[in-house]
Amino acid sequence: MSWRGGSWPWLDGGPDRGTYSCPPPEAQHDQEAPMPNFHDDKLDKFLKAIAATCQDLHSHVDTVTAEVGLLLDDQKKLSTRVTSTASELKDLRPPLKKLEGQVQFLTKKVVSGSWSTEQRMQRADPSGATSK
Repeated sequence: MSWRGGSWPWLDGGPDRGTYSCPPPEAQHDQEAPMPNFHDDKLDKFLKAIAATCQDLHSHVDTVTAEVGLLLDDQKKLSTRVTSTASELKDLRPPLKKLEGQVQFLTKKVVSGSWSTEQRMQRADPSGATSK
C-alpha cells in the first residue's frame, strides 16, 4: 500500500495499525527552538496516514482508535485515546482539539501516537474462541 512507502518513514506496523514517534533529541539541531504547536504537521501526517489506510481498507474497517501522547512543559506526559468510525474519520480532530483546550496554557509537543482499526466482520479471537 502506498502509505507504507517513504512518505511515512515514522510509521511502523501492518496494514491495520501503525505507530509514530518523534525523532530523538540529538536529531533536533536547535534545542532552543520552541516546541511545535499541538497541530503541527506531524500530527497532520499522522491523521492523514490513518485516513489513507482506512481508504485502502474501507470495506472491512469498522472503527478506528488513535492514541496521541503529548509532552508538556513540565515534562509530564499526557495521552488521549480517540475512537471514531472509519467513515467519520474527520471526527478524530474535534476530540483532539478539546484536549488541546484543556492544556492550552502549556506548551506541548506530540511525542507519540498509535492507531489501530477494528474489522467489521469475522473478528478473530486470538485467545481461541472454540476452546472451552
